[in-house]
Amino acid sequence: MLIEVLGLPGSGKTTLIKQVLPQLRSLGRRSRRADKLAGLPCEAPEALRYLSRSPDRAALYRAQAFRQAYPALMDHIERRLTSDLTEQFLFTLIGSHYQAYTEHADNFDFVFLDEGFAHRGVSAHLDQEDAVFADFMKLVPVPDLVIHLSPPPRVAFRRAISRHEGQEETKVRVTEKLGNHAVFRHRQRLLEASLDILSKRGAKVVSFNTADPMEVCRDIIVTEVQAAHSSQETSPQAAE
Repeated sequence: MLIEVLGLPGSGKTTLIKQVLPQLRSLGRRSRRADKLAGLPCEAPEALRYLSRSPDRAALYRAQAFRQAYPALMDHIERRLTSDLTEQFLFTLIGSHYQAYTEHADNFDFVFLDEGFAHRGVSAHLDQEDAVFADFMKLVPVPDLVIHLSPPPRVAFRRAISRHEGQEETKVRVTEKLGNHAVFRHRQRLLEASLDILSKRGAKVVSFNTADPMEVCRDIIVTEVQAAHSSQETSPQAAE
């Protein structure tokens, strides 16, 4: 099961995943972050010997495989969204992680995607028309479950900045990168739009207010993901 964790910067995505993973593993659930799948062998029999010599080669192969599987998405990113090479690389990297997941999905109960397509898409579409973002969200791969962490934008903004207390120059750069309170509210609006589209495309969406203690959120999410996994296993599609 692929689980994408969505939320504003400072909402607690990375912190939550770090707490949820060991909890699930203690329950016997095979769980991992998507970016940690990169070191696993590449399932490409026609080029297995060549790819097995280097993780870098496997990553490049997966990136190219993803481009071929999602040509309309990559065309949107490169032609309609951004000509910035770094931004294009970040989307391609997410595609490589997703491709690694598809290769090894049967080996894990839960794979968590932090800063996936929806998260990166929100950041990249802040200056775009809503219709362009909607077109993008209709092209991305759909995760099985989306965990939406939704503290108030003002709370998330304060958390994101507080990570750099005592580092004034860094705080200035972070503020320039993330924007002000108004930008955070715009991010939140785009996130909500992405959740609506992913839900309509078949993803199960669960939202949490992470203004609550992280331990409380962790325990609820562990219960939710296990319930979603059990439901998936017993669904008619799974039975077929």
